Amino acid sequence: MYMNSEHFTVIGEGNIGDKAEQLMLKTQAWLDAGGYVPHRTVLAQSIVEDFLRRAGLGNSLEEAVHAFKTSRDTGSLDARIRNGSLSMEDLPGLNLQPEHLGYGKDGKITDTDIDRKGEINDKDDIFNFFDTTREEREEENRLKIEEKERDIRKYEIFLREKRPFVVRSSGRESSGIGVYETEFCLQNNLLNAVKAVIASYFTENAILHREKAKQEEEEFAVMIEPLIGSLITTTNFRNHTLKLFMPTISGYGYTSTSKGEGYVNIVPGIGGGVQNRRGLFLKRETLRKYKSRKIPTRRGVEEVNIDFAGLMIQLARDYNLVYGGGNRAPAIMGNIQGSTQLFNYETLEFYKDNIGSLLKNNMSELNVVDLLKFFERLDRIEMKHGPQYFEFCVTTSDDSYRIWLNQVNDKKIRTDSYEISLEDNVLLTAVNTQGKEPGKHITKIVKMGETASVFDLRRFNEENNDYILIYDSNLVKTQSSLPLRYWSNCAAIIEEPNRDHGMKSSISHLTNQADELKVLFGIVSSHITSPAYNMKFMNHGSTEHGLRVYNGNFKVVCSEQQDWLQVIELK
Repeated sequence: MYMNSEHFTVIGEGNIGDKAEQLMLKTQAWLDAGGYVPHRTVLAQSIVEDFLRRAGLGNSLEEAVHAFKTSRDTGSLDARIRNGSLSMEDLPGLNLQPEHLGYGKDGKITDTDIDRKGEINDKDDIFNFFDTTREEREEENRLKIEEKERDIRKYEIFLREKRPFVVRSSGRESSGIGVYETEFCLQNNLLNAVKAVIASYFTENAILHREKAKQEEEEFAVMIEPLIGSLITTTNFRNHTLKLFMPTISGYGYTSTSKGEGYVNIVPGIGGGVQNRRGLFLKRETLRKYKSRKIPTRRGVEEVNIDFAGLMIQLARDYNLVYGGGNRAPAIMGNIQGSTQLFNYETLEFYKDNIGSLLKNNMSELNVVDLLKFFERLDRIEMKHGPQYFEFCVTTSDDSYRIWLNQVNDKKIRTDSYEISLEDNVLLTAVNTQGKEPGKHITKIVKMGETASVFDLRRFNEENNDYILIYDSNLVKTQSSLPLRYWSNCAAIIEEPNRDHGMKSSISHLTNQADELKVLFGIVSSHITSPAYNMKFMNHGSTEHGLRVYNGNFKVVCSEQQDWLQVIELK
């Protein structure tokens, strides 16, 4: 089978995975709502299985999985995949030209695809106007025009010959769970990236996830798409000038949830913050609150719309994140931690940099993005397809912006009529919950501080089932900090928030993975949780495999719709 349309090319036969199917189904609704998509190429399951056959791993995914599960040397099998034979001839119909990939306006590259910093009438030049002659200013303008033209020519060559790509999985799970690898690469390393994504299907975590999710059939495909971005000139926290090819911001979110209104979580750069504890968490009500403000003017009190920088300043003030007594927008960066993935256009390298400095230095790029209008577009998607989980990125150019769809999946809305307990035997209450449970019986609770060893947890997990895991948020800074094999047998995961992390949602891929496996999730609410909670562990807990364990009879009840999870000690 070979299918080629405006937005998708499918090479091969058989399954293409839920992720690709969901994108195919909902791309038109996204376009109708004013969004954008790149052209995606899907390598169907037959292409993957043909490759595995050449690597000597069997004639099907099932046979290859069996080989990994029964082998005492999975490292050598992994090496067969990563060093296996794969050429462009094995992928007939793969078109990597920029016009085909849907970049720019009608596939054409214009000067608006390059950021406008340093243009001829830059507002900063007004300060030099009276210190220069007309001839000097004309010469300076001429040099700027020549530099801009060189940038455009260089950029065209970059997009045609050296542009970066993203290679992603498409399995039975279409929501972002982070089980399989996503590879960022240059065109000359594309085939190795495809092999790396295929290899991720056979990791211990991936095989265990499919078993726990009770997937009866093996299903896997690979998607290839261009990295979405535009050329942005900025500076990092060391004040070094950088020329980056990246989306201005990326993120994930929900059109709505069981609790009601949806939200987005955004970071600058590539990746959307789905695997790390970072990002600016925004609900529509937050945007309404800060977007339109009543302020005193010469004509009295007027209502004005503030830009993205103003949003940052107001959030910083309200959350007491203004440092040094100033009202600087970068103060909000105290709530946006960690690093983000970038692509250096000049060195052709992927690397990571500080989130705060990038947001601080790209305020002008962000000011054109109307996130309230974005939520209105999401309403249109939900009207057609129901509540959705989505991953997206935004590119900016002059006074316009484009929102690109990276991933989309149906969001389960769970309703219930459970009643929250007000009895004194409630051990703890959590919020930002996920899952629905009327009352599951539990006999063990494991509590892990930030210095605990996750390797001890793995040993405990192998010997126990249906326990509650409580961990300090500092212990899990990325999804890879807490792999599935360490908690696969637990009934609920509860996070104790560090003050730097606050009560916002935890890592997207981790919570989505728990949701797929029907494991409850919540974040401890210090305002509601009983003071006796910590005393229980201090005075009555025991030690198992180096972990603090509280044995007893408990019941866990969870209402995602009402946003509470309770652990109740049975008398």
